[in-house]
Amino acid sequence: RKVFLNAEFLDFTEEAKIRAFDFYRAYYSDSYEGILDFCRKRKITHLLVNLDHFPKPEKSVKAKLPKAEPYREFVEHIIRNKSSFALKNIPDGAKIFNHGKIYIISLRDLAMVQQRVGSR
Repeated sequence: RKVFLNAEFLDFTEEAKIRAFDFYRAYYSDSYEGILDFCRKRKITHLLVNLDHFPKPEKSVKAKLPKAEPYREFVEHIIRNKSSFALKNIPDGAKIFNHGKIYIISLRDLAMVQQRVGSR
């Protein structure tokens, strides 16, 4: 097993940028399908989700964003005026670890949830 993306991988090579941008599009997707497509393409089996990464409905509470540019600006653009994020609404059945605002989901379990509820 290996980590797909973390702070160490956020350098400025073209490959790293493509990797990060693909990840952020999936992470902030409003559909399970978008997440699953990305994970299948990149052979990712689990995702670590931190709810602090998502904007809150209250305007005074902002999301924790990447610190480095161009990633910060890219994520700000993705989440601007968006209120629905699939990863914020993961059923407990797809979580294999859950502690406070952080959880790990199995993509296999998420795929089964998606089949039951249909594409979001």
